[in-house]
Parts: sequence; C-alpha cells; structure tokens
Amino acid sequence: KTVRDYEVRAKGFEIINLQSNKQAILEIENDWLGEFAIIPKFDYNGRIFKTGDNLTNFVELDETTMNITKFSRDLMWELEHINFLINSGLVQKNDNVFKISYPETDKDKQHRLTINLLNKNHEKLQEFGFKIIQRFSEKKYFVKKITLDFSVQNKIDWFDITATVKFGDYEIPFYKLKNHILNGLREYKLPNDEIVIIPEIWFKKYKNILKFAQKTKEGKLKIDKIHYFTLIDADATTMELQDVSILDKFFANPTENEIDLPKGLKTKLRDYQKIGYSWLNHLRQNNFGGCLADDMGLGKTVQVLSTILKNLEDVGQIKNGKSVKKLENRLLNLVIVPRSLLHNWYNEVQKFTPSINAIIYVGNERLRLRKRLLNSDLVITSYGIARNDLEFFSKIDFNYIVLDESHYIKNSSSKTYQAIKMLKGRFKIVMTGTPIENSLRDLWTQLNFVNPAMLGSLSFFKEHFIAPIEKYEDKEASAELKKIIAPFIMRRTKEQVEKDLPEIEEQTIICEMTDEQKILYEEEKSKIRNKVLEIYNKGTLRQSQVYVLQALTRLRQIAIHPKMIGANIETSGKFEIVLDRLEELIRENHKVLIFSSFVKLLNIFEKEFISKKWKYLKITGETVHRQDLIDKFQKEEQTKLFLISIKAGGVGVNLTAADYVFILDPWWNPAVERQAIARSHRIGQTKNVFAFRF
Repeated sequence: KTVRDYEVRAKGFEIINLQSNKQAILEIENDWLGEFAIIPKFDYNGRIFKTGDNLTNFVELDETTMNITKFSRDLMWELEHINFLINSGLVQKNDNVFKISYPETDKDKQHRLTINLLNKNHEKLQEFGFKIIQRFSEKKYFVKKITLDFSVQNKIDWFDITATVKFGDYEIPFYKLKNHILNGLREYKLPNDEIVIIPEIWFKKYKNILKFAQKTKEGKLKIDKIHYFTLIDADATTMELQDVSILDKFFANPTENEIDLPKGLKTKLRDYQKIGYSWLNHLRQNNFGGCLADDMGLGKTVQVLSTILKNLEDVGQIKNGKSVKKLENRLLNLVIVPRSLLHNWYNEVQKFTPSINAIIYVGNERLRLRKRLLNSDLVITSYGIARNDLEFFSKIDFNYIVLDESHYIKNSSSKTYQAIKMLKGRFKIVMTGTPIENSLRDLWTQLNFVNPAMLGSLSFFKEHFIAPIEKYEDKEASAELKKIIAPFIMRRTKEQVEKDLPEIEEQTIICEMTDEQKILYEEEKSKIRNKVLEIYNKGTLRQSQVYVLQALTRLRQIAIHPKMIGANIETSGKFEIVLDRLEELIRENHKVLIFSSFVKLLNIFEKEFISKKWKYLKITGETVHRQDLIDKFQKEEQTKLFLISIKAGGVGVNLTAADYVFILDPWWNPAVERQAIARSHRIGQTKNVFAFRF
C-alpha cells in the first residue's frame, strides 16, 4: 500500500512503473427506475475502474522476486472520454451513471432514444475506443452506425426516390421499412438476429413520404408532386428540389407572388381577392386543383372568373377584349352550380368578364344548344343537368371544371358525386364557404375531385385521418392533415379581410323558380291574362285596377313561394337558395336579419327554422314586447336569425349584432329597404355589413 500511495525508493527489491493496456467500456443496463443507465468503465490490464473511484494507482507483488509492479490510471485520458459522452448529449446523473436527457416518463421511448444515440455516435465511440456491453436484455441490439442514402429526382408530375438503408454490413431498400414506420413499429430484425431501433426522427421525416409513395417496378419509390411538402424536411443525399422550394415559398406567403390581372377584367379586385387570384393561377401553373373557401360575400366568383379570363387571354382565345370565334384547340370551361345560381353566374360573367363567351346549358332545348356550347368559352350548368347529360359531358376534355356550392358533392356515394367524378378537366376548382359540414369525409370528397391522389382512397383516409381525428381527437393526425391540405385550400373569413371591405356591401341575387313553380306560375298567368282581356273588352279596366294589383301580387307570391297562395308545393327556388346561405352563415357564426314585406313568408321560414332547430326571433306588426326581443338578439350568442316584417321593423330598431342582412323580396319604396339595412349598419356596428337582395 505504501508503494501504491507514495513515491518510494527501494533497496533489495525493484519497483517497476508500467504503462498498462487501457480499454474504455460502456455498459448499458436497466437501473432501478427501469431506465437505461450508461455506465462508463475503464479497464487497465483487467482491473476495472469507474469514474467515481478514488484509487489512482494499483500495485502487483511478484512473490518470487519480491518485485512490485506499479500501474497508474490515466485520469486525463478518462476525462476526455467522459467529456465526449457529455458532448454527445448524455447527462451525468452521478459519478458513475449517464443517461440521455429525457424529461418524460415513457421508459420505452427512453430506451429507444438511448440506442439511437449510440447509433448516431458509433464512429466517434469507435474513435475513442469504447467497447459497448449490453446488460439490459436477452435481445442483442444493433448499436453501430445507421446510414440512409436518400436521393430525389425531379420528373414531370412526380418525384422518383431512390433510398437505401445501411445497418453496418446489411443494405436494405428503404421501402421495406414502410409498414414499420407507418404503424409505429420501432424494432426491425436483421438477418443475424440483431435488433435495429429505427431512428425516432424517421417516423416524423419519412412517414408522409411512405404513406403517399408508390413502389415502382425498378424498386424505387414514386411520389406525386401534389405531395411535394413531404420532401421539404427529408435529408437527401441528392435532391432536385427547385420545384419544391418554389412551391413552398409561394404557399408559405402567396402575398409576395402577385400575377398580372387580365386585361379584360371590368372591376377592381380588392387586395385579398388579388391574393386569391394569384393563388388560383399558381395552382394552374403547377397542374394542381384547389378549394376556394372564403366566407359568403367575399367575391369567390370574381376571383375564379378572373383566373379563367387570364388563362384564355394567355393562350390567345380572347384577344382585344373579344372571344376568338374560330379556334382549333378551343379551351372549354365548365361551371356547375345549384340550379338557383345559374343566372347569377351568367350575370357575374357579363358584369366582370364580358369578353368571355358564356352560355347557360339548361332546359328542354339542350340538344339544340350543344353545337353552340362547343364554340363558347364557358358553359354554366346545374348539378342535375351535369348528372343527366353525363354521356355528353364525359366525352369533352374541359379546361377548367368549377363546382360552386361544392357541398352538393359532399356525399361520395351519391349519384351526383359519381357523375361529376367522371368528368375530365385539366384544372379543377371547388367553391364553398364551408368545406366541412358534418364530417372530414365531406373534405375528402371535394378534395378528391380537385386532386385525386392527394388524400388517398376513402378507406385510406378513414384509417389515417377520419378515425384518429374524429374518434380519438388525435392532434398529431390533425396537424398532419392540415399540413397536407393547407396549400390547396384558401379560406378567408370576413373578419380577416375587414380592412379591405367597404362598411357596407350590397349584392342582388337572382333566384330561379323550380319546375313546379314555373308550371303553376304560367297557369296562373294565363288565367289572369284572360281575365284582364275580358275586363278590357268590357271597357271596365279602370274600375278593375284593384283586381290587376291583386293578380300581380298573387303572381309575385307564387314566384317567392307557392305556399303563400296555399298551393301544395313544398319549396321554391328562392326558399332553397336563402336556406342554403343561412345554413352557411350559421356555420360561420354570423348573425342575420331577414326582412320580408310578407308575414306569410316569414311564417314559412319560421316553420323551417323550427324543424332545423335553429334559434331565431321574429318581429311583425303584432309583436308587443319588441325591445325585449331586440335586446335578446343583441346579447344571446346562440340566436343567429331574426325574422322581421319590413313594415314593422324598418324603423326604430338597433340590431348591430348582425353583420348580414337578407331582403327576401323587393319593396316598392327603395328608401324602406335602405332603412331596413340601416338596422344593422348604424352607430355601434363594429363589423362590415353585407346586404343581399333576393
């Protein structure tokens, strides 16, 4: 012990100071917490020391010669090894034990990350001469270096991926790990029975690539350009990703990528509309479809029409503000809308983009219209006609196919969706204020129309998104879905763009009668015409002015809703379009004032609101406690609708809680309509007001 602890001068025997053979060791074992503890040890000629051991020298006595051999620990050498472990990301828990920095309580994850750390630092561990001893399991884990050779080649509409994983001497195609990564299976067995812990980061970086990629005959992976975002974070050895970076830059900030407006546009787009227009053009340039999901009243139609006009001007189909009549490769665009919106769309074309040669394709004269249709720029038809004339439409290669109020195709098993899906269009746009009404399935149906490869099959979408999000509120799946769809949906609420809006915006909506309505209307009109001719022939027209006014009112009521004259017809064109818009606004959390000069009409809407369980209030000439109802509407968040007789509620009513005003029928005195709109648009109103005249 004296020789060990002190400098000794010896007589009669020899003290030999030797340099011992050194070996650094990492022992990995389960500690009492169930965590992986990494214990560094140092082997000097078979003598093992831990970092906390106080002994710095040790001696051996040769009893034959009585010589003493003295060995010394190399403390600087040991310290270098300890510092390397700390710099590698390990935390020294006490003198002898190191662990990865891991604040959570998931022991399995702590184990996996420990092995991943060893894989990551394998070459450095070798440099420092560490020998790794596993004492935590009967399984033998692979702790050497893992490399992934991942290269991406840019093709026309897809990316080719060549990917190979090397586990030491074993080389494996990356796609063989697909099921493991998609199903969260962390352990992969090598041919020599060693267990690889797949790097944790791969489950984030490559999950979406493997989810959407397809295996090619050559053993590569192929991914559609619509899933470009999956490649952004991938660590690729070689990657031709110029297209990806351009796309990513645009979608991250479309405001910086404005595209020149078409020359023939007859309106000035607001700033947010210019962004929407640029975004739609960017989708076209990259062969993508999209969903324009702005709030009602923000001008979805004009953004889409501007985009189509720009396309037609760029290809020379519209020159000097006129549609070129004779053109070999004519671009024909199709707009499909609810029947009630046919004329509104046509009117918007005439108002904003009159150089587009548009045609409404509807009614009994459709066969006669077909030749004219093929020589036009834009065809406007209804969902019903598109379904009924599918054989004709499916033979045409359309340029743009636009679906307005695209919730009409939300049911993927409906005949309408099945028919619309068979139409061929180079570019597809869906327009809706509410892409999701009841379920994520609504979203899948609409986006599967515009970009078929985007969300996979319905069964795939159910498994990976609908079930995790709707049943289990899986935040990771929700965030992943948002990342996938974000580039292809543009959604602006009224509140987001208020600075771009005037204080009050007024629009007129033309409502088409249903077929039943038209028949009743024509029958009634014939009766009235005959009666008026009879009165005229008798020379008593002047005395019969009251009858004429009554007759006109009766026709007007049929046009609004046939039930107003007691007819056994359940609905009307106006009734349907108003209900559709109210439903959208309720979902968007807006409040609406609904004015009519007919109490009968308010009663019809009231009955419908009750059946739909919509909370509403009503004021007519018979209402007594008006102020109580007004206060209730202003204060109650869940009451979204207020039915008001224009004569009873046109003055003396302050309803600034509402930001939408519906006038269901024109009043003979325009000043009364203005007063009705002023119920919402007055002092105290903090929002922009939209007024719709039906």
